[in-house]
Amino acid sequence: MAAVVAAACAAGAADPPAAGPRLVPVNGRETAFSVTPGRSRAIALGAGGGTDSPEWREVVPELAARTGSEAIACDRTGAGESDEAPGP
Repeated sequence: MAAVVAAACAAGAADPPAAGPRLVPVNGRETAFSVTPGRSRAIALGAGGGTDSPEWREVVPELAARTGSEAIACDRTGAGESDEAPGP
């Protein structure tokens, strides 16, 4: 998760969000993330249990509004718009 947040910041995450998820290379694979801008430190959100970042779609705007924080939701490797993990 830390690699995705760092990559999101390096990719210009403070800019207004583009339509759909952004993709950044992390360890040789494309990782999808979306950013809701804020004035305070970023809060990173990762889905689990076989879900992906759209699980946060209704929560993120309220979280950003109440905290003033930037919210970054990402798809883990093999989930959502992120690349699959290489097999064994």
